[in-house]
Parts: sequence; C-alpha cells; structure tokens
Amino acid sequence: MRTEGCRKNPDDPVIACVVKAADDAARETCMTPAPKGEPVDQLEEMTQNLQTYFFVHETFTDQKHGLVPAKACCEFPTKKCPPETTPNGFESTSKKAIIEAVGDLDCDGKTVTYRRELLDPPGGSD
Repeated sequence: MRTEGCRKNPDDPVIACVVKAADDAARETCMTPAPKGEPVDQLEEMTQNLQTYFFVHETFTDQKHGLVPAKACCEFPTKKCPPETTPNGFESTSKKAIIEAVGDLDCDGKTVTYRRELLDPPGGSD
C-alpha cells in the first residue's frame, strides 16, 4: 500500500526527497516536518531580501539589531507580537549576515531559535 501511495503522488516533495536520499539518516530527515509559521516565513523573506541586496551591492551592510520586540510575545495581552517593520535579531558585516527569530510559539515556556547565516558569496560558492 505504501508503494501505491507513492505512485499516486510522484510530485510530493517528501517522496522526492526520500527517493533521492543516500542513506537512512537522509531519509529520516525527509520525514521530519519542516517548521512552519510566522518566524520561518519572516526569516525566509529576510534571507531573500539580503541575497538580493548582496547581488546588487556585492556586500552586506555592517549593522546589528537586537530582537524585536524586546519582550516576549507571550507577555502581550493577545499572546501575539504586534506587527513590526524591523527584523527580529540581525547582525551583518560586509561578508556575512546572521538572522535569528526566537520565540515560544504556543506560550508553553519552551523557546525555539530559528537561525539563517548568509556568507559572501551567498550559499558559500561562486
């Protein structure tokens, strides 16, 4: 039955990942659900923006921003962060950029950190 399900969904990204996996560890990674939600979406958008900036200017900027907002989202009355226009945690030099989002998605006291590192050149190769 499992094989039949794969034949019905040949374009499924998980199935494609399993087919291409070199070993059991790689196949296990395919089966682990990717994190979803606002922090991941924001990090992906910021990553794309930084890659575009680097492509145009051939450098990152020298800057550092702390986490925004300064207090945990679970401390707000709605248990959600207010809309922000600045990045979560961000640090960059001319050759490297690091972006982080830290949060407790369900306000259970367990925080998660999502992190992206971009290198010169983006992706680490020419």
